[in-house]
Amino acid sequence: MKGQRPDIEEWTMTPIDVNAYYAPWKNMIVFPAGILQTPFFDANIPISLNFGSIASIIGRNGRYFDGYGNLNNWWQKGSAQNFDERAQCFIDQYTQYRVGNKHINGLLTLDENIADNGGLRIAYAAYKRYLKRHHLLSIAYLKHHQQQLLPGLNFTDEQFFFIGFAQTWCAKTTPEMAEAALVTDTHAHPKYRVIGSLSNMPEFSKAFKCPKGSPMNPEKRCQI
Repeated sequence: MKGQRPDIEEWTMTPIDVNAYYAPWKNMIVFPAGILQTPFFDANIPISLNFGSIASIIGRNGRYFDGYGNLNNWWQKGSAQNFDERAQCFIDQYTQYRVGNKHINGLLTLDENIADNGGLRIAYAAYKRYLKRHHLLSIAYLKHHQQQLLPGLNFTDEQFFFIGFAQTWCAKTTPEMAEAALVTDTHAHPKYRVIGSLSNMPEFSKAFKCPKGSPMNPEKRCQI
């Protein structure tokens, strides 16, 4: 309300919104109840799926702020130039993807593409750290745990991690809407949010045994 002090405890979304955001005024990542459900999170599925989905969303938020929630230039000297050089790789990569008769704008979607890729890598590192901390790296344990929760699905927990990430961005839209979004949406088309990020992960290529030089196991990968 005009003339009133802003309430720092107030959310910028409703509890039913299926989204997440970083609140710099509290240095907090906010997850409304709407996103804490399948396919983003489910307490009754393998932990690898949850790390691939909800953890990758956690990992992609807040990279513009320092550890105290302040918006400032916390990079070391030379980091910006190195970042620009690496960012060009992402621009080139995503610009080659086509939706209908049009290419994705790799510059328009750059920040979100970097966030997607970074979030996936952070989530993968967190997943591995979780397994190590809880002494769950035993192949026999992982296979038994996976079969208990998802019987009949012949995937490893490593593969489930990446499946969790992929299904997070599943979407259905009309071709017209998909092409129109290329002009204004700072996010890449959902299909290429998945393909772009996973093709930059050698761990994905290894988990699914993608042939060397194939689209999902390219010789050149982008990484910040």
